[in-house]
Amino acid sequence: AAIMDENDCTPTGPESEGDCGNKGIAIAFLVSYLIISFLIIINMYIAVILENYSQAAEDVHEGLTDDDYDMYHEIWQKFDPKGTQFISYHQLSDFVHALEEPLQIPK
Repeated sequence: AAIMDENDCTPTGPESEGDCGNKGIAIAFLVSYLIISFLIIINMYIAVILENYSQAAEDVHEGLTDDDYDMYHEIWQKFDPKGTQFISYHQLSDFVHALEEPLQIPK
């Protein structure tokens, strides 16, 4: 269960420092490296999730989009084919019912 087999290294002696390293420091380094790396990866994963959630929440609170305006103009053209910028009062209920969400007001 040792990190390095002692047969593969030069032991520490009075004339040499040896190349086996310190088992306690090696274990502490490995464990701290794994814990710190794990925490960084988890934090990055959570940050990505929160960023996507906030982006989705912004889209919901954005209100009317360009697609909503385009849909409004297309339906208006059906009710005002001559482009007078006016529709009669009796067409108004049909017009707001023909609109799609979020502008639609059902009859």
